Amino acid sequence: FFTVVTTKQLVYSAATYKELNPNLYHRHEIGFLELGAMAFSDWAMYVISFTLFCSQYIAVCTYLVFLHATLTPLLATVFWPSGAPPGFGGVVLVGSVVVELVLALAPDPSFMERMSNFGNGAFFASVIFLVVHGLIYSPPDPSRNLVAFESLDGIFMCFGIASFTLSAHAECLSIFSTADSVTQAAYPATVERVTWFASAIYLFLAIFGYACFGAGTQQIIFANYTEPESTLGLLLQLSICLMIFCNFPLTLFPVHQMIEQQFGLGLPSGRKCRLSVHQVASRFALIIFAGVIAYGAGSKFGDISTIGGAFVGLVAFVLPPLIYTSLHGGWAAQSWFELSVNLAILSLGLFGSLSSLAEGIHDIAAPIAHVGPASEAAP
Repeated sequence: FFTVVTTKQLVYSAATYKELNPNLYHRHEIGFLELGAMAFSDWAMYVISFTLFCSQYIAVCTYLVFLHATLTPLLATVFWPSGAPPGFGGVVLVGSVVVELVLALAPDPSFMERMSNFGNGAFFASVIFLVVHGLIYSPPDPSRNLVAFESLDGIFMCFGIASFTLSAHAECLSIFSTADSVTQAAYPATVERVTWFASAIYLFLAIFGYACFGAGTQQIIFANYTEPESTLGLLLQLSICLMIFCNFPLTLFPVHQMIEQQFGLGLPSGRKCRLSVHQVASRFALIIFAGVIAYGAGSKFGDISTIGGAFVGLVAFVLPPLIYTSLHGGWAAQSWFELSVNLAILSLGLFGSLSSLAEGIHDIAAPIAHVGPASEAAP
């Protein structure tokens, strides 16, 4: 419910920005910085920039980790059934970085709407393959695998991971900004339907996955669905990789949009079909460094995701109500119901994000009890 409310708040705020700045508006220029510039003073822009960069960039790194963990066994099974050569995983990661770099260098971001639709198709295909694969190779056993939580120690980590999973506020602004006017008009209703539908799917997959694997559930759940020489497993991994490849540009776009606008790296207005040398260099550096982080993530992948989720929580549950309220009459103009909901959202966002951040930092600082690739099970 909070995710739906705050996403729609951003969409309405973007529509307000468009109405108030008809001469400044371009299809790809509505982002958090533009909304923040209208809602807050200049000092707040640094806070928004830092929060948005951390949330989106860590998400970019985790996407590369997912690609590395999923694509490596897929290609190894197809081309080297008897065993991949040493260093093959690193080659796959480099190849993934190259592909994403090519996508990031597209000067016109309007293609992201089509990529989002294609990624959604790949997601639904992966859900079907995942369920069928689990039923065949590891049938659910609720009595053995679905046990009660022994403690609430993981609740703060859960907030960070859930924020990563159920919120995509910066991406929603990217899609909204690059969509046509008809799609923009229907966007708030679409957000509500899609969020509830996606939440139901995620809840089902979470319960189904634990019912199948129990304590053997791995940090990257897709690593559990790798039955050797299984056509179904190959199709599952392929659909997952396609989904991630499509989502990567959506996640990265707010990052380079923010950096390029903050430092004035783009070309003058009217030359939007090309990228400047500074834009190319900036995007190249961002993706290469993300690949380096993904390569070194190792067994700390879950903890890095927790920290990233903490910043996503700020982007998802703190900034949207503040921006929306500032652009729509202030707190005094809110009804009692709106005021209560916004205060509840802010409380959840601040407490959950700070707790998740502290949890992630504490776990990263702890001694490494197990060293291995990110796709291995947590100790």
